[in-house]
Amino acid sequence: MKIKCLLIFILFLYSGGNCICQENPGNLYLIDKLIEESFLSLENKMTSLGNDRFYEIEINQDKQEEIYFLDKIKQRFNGYKLFLNEKFDTSDYRITFNNIIIKPLYSNIKGSDLTGNKLTGIEIQVSYEYVIVRKENKERLYSDRISKKIKDSFDSERINQVEDSRYNFTKGNLPEEEGLEKYLFPSIIVAVSAAAIIMFFSIRSN
Repeated sequence: MKIKCLLIFILFLYSGGNCICQENPGNLYLIDKLIEESFLSLENKMTSLGNDRFYEIEINQDKQEEIYFLDKIKQRFNGYKLFLNEKFDTSDYRITFNNIIIKPLYSNIKGSDLTGNKLTGIEIQVSYEYVIVRKENKERLYSDRISKKIKDSFDSERINQVEDSRYNFTKGNLPEEEGLEKYLFPSIIVAVSAAAIIMFFSIRSN
């Protein structure tokens, strides 16, 4: 009876444990989370200047992440009077964004989950600079450099579920596996499966 329970437990880890690995939120979700958190500094400054004022927002749109970042500004600050990449004499302030970086960095982790799936570490980075200038006299009021990071891990076999095919800035380069790691974890799965099958037929024959 004990052997049978052990067999069931092994089969549960091998098959059911995979469900746990599918709960990674994805790179775009983590990027959105960091961008929203990063806006707190800017929002505090704009609140002190007044949401009844007119703001010119200047952002380059040469890269996909810059366009995405601009869309996030429009969503977060929709209660403010914004001119996006346009100049108006009636503007009170100009906010210029530079050096917008959004990217994931992958790294090897010396370990695996209960089912033997190899884990890949990920660090999402969001950083940028902004300057707020008074339009009337070009006075520089505020400037800041924002840098946000968040770490997570995922099963490298599920890379397509973690990255978003629509956005290049959600994609990174998986690290090369070392020789031992490349073959160790698959061999463990094969060994566990073989042991489970042998035990299964051994119990049935008895």
